[in-house]
Amino acid sequence: MTFTLDTGKNVTVAGGTTLTLSDGGHATYVSGSGTQAITFTETATTAPDSSLSVTGIGSGSIADAAGNPLAIAGTTVGSYTDAVSDTAANISAHIDDLQAALSHITSITDSDSGVLSITQSQFTNDASFTGDQLTGGALSKIAGAFSVTVAATGTAPNPDETSTPPTYHSFEDVFDASHNLTETIYNNDDGTQTAASFGAVTVDNHTSTTDDFYDLRGVTTVTATGGSGNDTFVFGANFNPASDVLNGGGGNNNQLGLDGSYGALTLGVNTVSNIQVIALLGSFDYNLTTVDNNVASGQQMVIWALNAHSLTFNGSAEHDGSFEVIGTSGSDTITGSTNGDIFYGLGGADTLVSNGGADTFVYTQAADSTGDTFDAVTGFDAAQDKFDFPVTVGGVDATVSGSLDSGSVDSELASLVGASQLLANHAVLFSATGGTLASHTFLIVDGNGTAGYQSGGHDYVIDVTGISGTLTTANFI
Repeated sequence: MTFTLDTGKNVTVAGGTTLTLSDGGHATYVSGSGTQAITFTETATTAPDSSLSVTGIGSGSIADAAGNPLAIAGTTVGSYTDAVSDTAANISAHIDDLQAALSHITSITDSDSGVLSITQSQFTNDASFTGDQLTGGALSKIAGAFSVTVAATGTAPNPDETSTPPTYHSFEDVFDASHNLTETIYNNDDGTQTAASFGAVTVDNHTSTTDDFYDLRGVTTVTATGGSGNDTFVFGANFNPASDVLNGGGGNNNQLGLDGSYGALTLGVNTVSNIQVIALLGSFDYNLTTVDNNVASGQQMVIWALNAHSLTFNGSAEHDGSFEVIGTSGSDTITGSTNGDIFYGLGGADTLVSNGGADTFVYTQAADSTGDTFDAVTGFDAAQDKFDFPVTVGGVDATVSGSLDSGSVDSELASLVGASQLLANHAVLFSATGGTLASHTFLIVDGNGTAGYQSGGHDYVIDVTGISGTLTTANFI
């Protein structure tokens, strides 16, 4: 530990001078010759306290201006006017002793520039730790950033809002140089870690081999790097692509979760890398646009919005990667990349835009697109694109035409497309030659094994206006 000895007069100290101390240790001269404030470094392993005194000069000399040796034996080292300085290991080992001598210490400095890491058992006498900031006590006197590990049990933040969240056996609170809590790292019972961050933070966990979860809802800006596991980074409504940078690391299922309303969110060139899934959480409205660098070449990114209120997604700038987009139960607008994408419109009257490549449009039930709540699939190219229904399409019947009106699609198709126009387990194109939907082309697919269009949500109805090529059974999976 480093302390200052007040000699009461200006003195000259020979280089290498040492003092013997009442705790059995020695102190070596550091600086201050020519003044009355002489700095020494104590080599004992005990922390300073109010009873420490000088028992003599071990070597060297201390003399006043007239050259007379200074009598310092018995001088109490009771006023620490400068910082206590020692290695991180010694500070950690004696944090309670420092607490006992706190009135004599202005600050505590890690002299070896290591990371000062304190465990709960090392500050049992220090009541200054509050969980989000430090007020008084030895910990509050530490100069610089440090962390405190606490043995405790509980439930960590939930990674994906659907699975059972992990339980933890300890957590580490990380404080910045201003003693503000910047991150809490939960050490989970299953071997993973969950990190909750606050303020402006940099998270570099590239050496981790586990699946880690980072709760970043409280941050202002973040630069985060994951390890080789499958990592999850979750934000509230605070994600800012202009300043936040996420690198998922080496996993193959790294996820960015957004849990807030985003009216218009355009990812930057460097915003995300090595992220395979963007999960749009909560019942919010999302408007997301990606750029070409967001998906690695030859890879596919999943945009998951199943539980969101609505989704507008534009992936048209992506040229060497692709998307699998899972929409909401509402009316979404989804624009794909120039490569082969997979579209799940799900419920509502969706607009699904093919932008090139061999795309697949997946329907899980007739209610996804039927009657007057039909989807519009634009840019469908029969030479390469496909529909995926949970029923087998055994044939494509001859095109049917007639007048069709918005708001009456279900009833009008029931009267215009009979059993002879749509055979069981077949598909047919319907060309609207009149009505408010004139010039539109619709794909009708039998969904219940009964010939003819069945109203009431039994068969599929999809607006495929502008379809190119000839539709055959090869276009159905």
